[in-house]
Amino acid sequence: HPGGNLGSRLKTVAEIARSGEELPIVSAATSMHDAMVIMSEKGLGVTFVRDIYEEITGIITDGDLRRMGPDVWNKLAGEVANYNMQYISADTLVTTALEEMQERKVTSLAIAGSKTELISLVHIHDCLRLRAS
Repeated sequence: HPGGNLGSRLKTVAEIARSGEELPIVSAATSMHDAMVIMSEKGLGVTFVRDIYEEITGIITDGDLRRMGPDVWNKLAGEVANYNMQYISADTLVTTALEEMQERKVTSLAIAGSKTELISLVHIHDCLRLRAS
């Protein structure tokens, strides 16, 4: 039945994704201190970076921050962001997304609509919570 194990295996990432106000988003001109505050408030371990045209063009992960070291506090979000974001489709199955996260060694994946337009984010904990139910 839909609430059972089989039903959860057939769910798409769009059904469990975070979107809108749940997404951590900062501008490229945001200080890294303020970007960290946003990351902490949203609790996803990432923040998206928006360019001057209000388009999401990059992402900063907690791993990026650790790799940068103490110099990160002297930078702006646009200087730290990774601009080679990888997206998955909204119709990707949750089980497939979980496998991709494990392969890539990441805790979340951006979900794109047409081309590379960010529409939401799926976090590994959301996938695992669904799998456990």
